[in-house]
Amino acid sequence: MSPWRLFKPSTLGEDMDWRMATNRTPKCAEIVCPIPWAWLPQRLGLDEDAASSFICLSQMDNFCFRVQIINEMAFVYEPFSLDCSSASLILDWGALEENLTTARYIASKMKGHPFFHTFILPTKKDVWYYIGAQAWTLTRLFPIWKTLGDRVSALRCSVRLAINLSKSKQKVVSRLEVRCCQKLSTQDICQMLDDRVLAQFCVEVSSTSLLAHSQAFGEKLDYRKST
Repeated sequence: MSPWRLFKPSTLGEDMDWRMATNRTPKCAEIVCPIPWAWLPQRLGLDEDAASSFICLSQMDNFCFRVQIINEMAFVYEPFSLDCSSASLILDWGALEENLTTARYIASKMKGHPFFHTFILPTKKDVWYYIGAQAWTLTRLFPIWKTLGDRVSALRCSVRLAINLSKSKQKVVSRLEVRCCQKLSTQDICQMLDDRVLAQFCVEVSSTSLLAHSQAFGEKLDYRKST
């Protein structure tokens, strides 16, 4: 089977009101429970090796969707979130081979697990957020840039050079620069995105009919719904 068949063609339309962010949880999260990084192993009963794997996620400098899956729990490090009125996705950008490797990894872990108890660590946070039980679907989504409809402005890459980018694309380029420890220039990353050397990797997440599972798991984390 072709590895690309792991990705389901999306039925979501380009004309929906899409919003992308790096520092918030997806809108599909019916419960949101913050857990400081230092508490995570104890709260979840994880061994030392599992705890160390989270540190490895933070140290990765290659372009990929950074995820660690342990049993029925999935941990996603600094993803982008993309929402419209009817759907939520978590996504990142990676080289094609990296994306295929990640897709195979996720698909292998999905066997026997109709959903994952999902945790994300947003950008510039030192706290993981449990966002509930989520059904995951590897999704082949349209290129998102023209759907976001935000203002184009100049991003200066050097004294002599400025590149016209949308606000959303500037956000992505800036995050990827940090990811690679600025081993690549702004111009290089823009070119890699334009040439699709770096391709978007999308996972649609849905909590439909899973609220009871989320609440039961959340109780183990001392989750209290705000009133």
